[in-house]
Amino acid sequence: MSLRFGTKLALIFMALFLGGQAALYLVIYQTTNRNVEGQIADQLRASGRVLQRVLSERDAQFTQSVSLLSRDFGFRQAIATGDQPTVLSALANLEARSSLDTAVVVDLDGELLAHVGNVEQAYAGALLPESLREQTLDAGAISAIEQVGNRLFTVVIAPVLAPAPVGWIAFGTELDERAAAEIQRLSPIELDIAFVSSRVGAGWQLAAATDHEAELRALVAEGTLRASADQDGEVVRGDVAGEEHLIWRQSVGQLAGGGEVDVLLFYSLNVALGPYRDLAITLLGIAGAGFLALILGSVAVSRSVTKPLRRLASVADRIARGDYEDMPPAPASRDEVATLSRSFASMVGAVREREDRILHQALHDPETGLPNRIGFERHLDSLVRKGKPFAVLVAGVADVSELRSTLNHQYTTELMADIGQRIKHVGNCQVTRLSTESFALCVSDPDRAGDVAASVINAFSVPLPVADVQVDVTIRIGYVRFPKDGEDTATLLRRASVALDLARHDPTRSAAFDPEKDSTAKERLSLMSALRHGIEHGEVTFAYQPKYDLRAGRVTAVEALVRWISPERGFIPPDDFIPMAEKTGDIRHLTRWGINEAAAQCAAWRKKGCMLTVSVNLSASDLMNPDLPAEALRAQKEYDLPTGALHFEVTESAIMQDMDRALEVLSGLFSMGFPMSIDDYGTGYSSLSYLKRLPVGELKIDKSFVLKLAQSEEDQILVRSTVDLAHNLGLKVTAEGVEDEASVDLLKRYGCDVIQGYHIARPMPADEALDFIMRSRVSAE
Repeated sequence: MSLRFGTKLALIFMALFLGGQAALYLVIYQTTNRNVEGQIADQLRASGRVLQRVLSERDAQFTQSVSLLSRDFGFRQAIATGDQPTVLSALANLEARSSLDTAVVVDLDGELLAHVGNVEQAYAGALLPESLREQTLDAGAISAIEQVGNRLFTVVIAPVLAPAPVGWIAFGTELDERAAAEIQRLSPIELDIAFVSSRVGAGWQLAAATDHEAELRALVAEGTLRASADQDGEVVRGDVAGEEHLIWRQSVGQLAGGGEVDVLLFYSLNVALGPYRDLAITLLGIAGAGFLALILGSVAVSRSVTKPLRRLASVADRIARGDYEDMPPAPASRDEVATLSRSFASMVGAVREREDRILHQALHDPETGLPNRIGFERHLDSLVRKGKPFAVLVAGVADVSELRSTLNHQYTTELMADIGQRIKHVGNCQVTRLSTESFALCVSDPDRAGDVAASVINAFSVPLPVADVQVDVTIRIGYVRFPKDGEDTATLLRRASVALDLARHDPTRSAAFDPEKDSTAKERLSLMSALRHGIEHGEVTFAYQPKYDLRAGRVTAVEALVRWISPERGFIPPDDFIPMAEKTGDIRHLTRWGINEAAAQCAAWRKKGCMLTVSVNLSASDLMNPDLPAEALRAQKEYDLPTGALHFEVTESAIMQDMDRALEVLSGLFSMGFPMSIDDYGTGYSSLSYLKRLPVGELKIDKSFVLKLAQSEEDQILVRSTVDLAHNLGLKVTAEGVEDEASVDLLKRYGCDVIQGYHIARPMPADEALDFIMRSRVSAE
């Protein structure tokens, strides 16, 4: 999901605020917890020290009391005489005046003489075990901790001497809930206290606790609480009754019979942190109010930022649609958005200026400044929508390739501009540069189309001056009428081109569109589709015409001549499909097939011992294909042919259409070792200036000069001089169209190198050509 910028901005502010608040609360929480825990730990330790002091003071008090009583004469006399009532009276009197829980007197044999307090008679004697009685004989009064059942007592024991021992007396205070509560009251915090004990060989058990006795008893029995406070003097965390507590353990002392007594001081963290909850709620309230203020502020800030940005986005959408009108003024403020708006307005102006320039360039010809085909098509579209009749004239400039080769680029450009201006002046209407060789104009009155065409053609009877040279320009015009010859722009332009083709063959050099001729053009186009199908399915083949070497006295090469026999159309002459293939670009498919087919046949003949050179004809379009040398080399390598096995022939006219590009391709073929010939020499320019620039090794004299060589002295002069010229330039000469033996004799006399024609052999399929060549060699031998 895509979020708007204002929403993103508000979310970022809120995320930063919440992150900061969360970090602040975390710091406060951790700091508060540490401080509270530290304070509780200090209070627990202080309470432990209070407990220790209370127990010590109590022991000292009871020691003093028991010492005084044990030295009382009447009390000793009562014990010595076994006066139990007197002893009981003394113990009861002492119990009433002190905080002791029990007092016990035993005789010399350890038998219970008297006891008072909260200890049953059966267990009273347990407070004065023999081990402690014996210690008192040497040490006097001693203190100890005794466990009677599950109850813990701190006792002070002293011997009764008269002067020999007559018995022992013990004062005891129980470590129970009352003792724990007394310590609890002395603590500055409301902590909980528990006394636990462990006899030798037995587990820990709870003796007394101020709270949670049932839960603590289970925890002590399981060892959980003891494990939580296993480090004496260390404050640790532990779970008591489902709440987390801080626990501090302190040893109270050792049991007289072996074992240990500890006190556990624990305090609930929930209780300790309770006062801070109100503070936390207050802080949360403040944070909530701040968060609400942040939301409102973020919305206000985001609107102040996004509103001008949305305005800019709206302007950008209008610009994208090509609407540059009524642009809002840039704000006068100096903030960043205003700066952006001013920069945007400046950019819009620059874009508009650049777009106008690009649009002008897109709709106008860069050489002549006239509207181009795109602009003309738009103009025609608008006229078609209006529905009013009009005529479209397409004027073609003849022999543009010759003009380009004669004049340099600058002068050719100037010439084409002058041609456009002359047509515009004569036609008295807007002229369009339709292509590199044609112009177009519209005439509002279709009936005047023929007259305007004639006027334009006649206007060029006067040469055009270019670079101090008078250039004769020939114009041909084809025209169509709307809506008679077409109801849309594309149809009108296509049919105008068809009419222009008709004008090239019309003596007046102008022609109107003829529907019958259009169907012929369509037939030619369908012919190209059939040609591609024929190449793929073997309908197109080569016929090979032998070339006889006069010096070697045998056939050394053949020329591959294309033949097409269609199952539907029958035999189709090359002149019917090759020119059209050159116009449509299908000639490249034909040439690619021809090179591979010739290479394959040449390789097959060589495997049979027939070392022939195979010549393949190239068209003007082939000479514009920069990939041709690589394709030829690929075929040569694929069939493992030696250099020179494939030979290429090209006509003069094909080279002259674009000599510079043709030279690049020919030079590429020459550098790869492919021999080349000028085919049909004498029918084109026959200029020494271009002959010496071409990387060719052979001239082929056109058959028109050879067919009647024996009867025409003029042809004999031309052929003889051509042979001499070629030899002087280091070129071989092949004569085409040799029809009789007399012509052969003349060509031998002139020094011609190779002859070709029906007198030698007609073009024939590959198998027949091989048989003919092998037979001719046998007969020659």
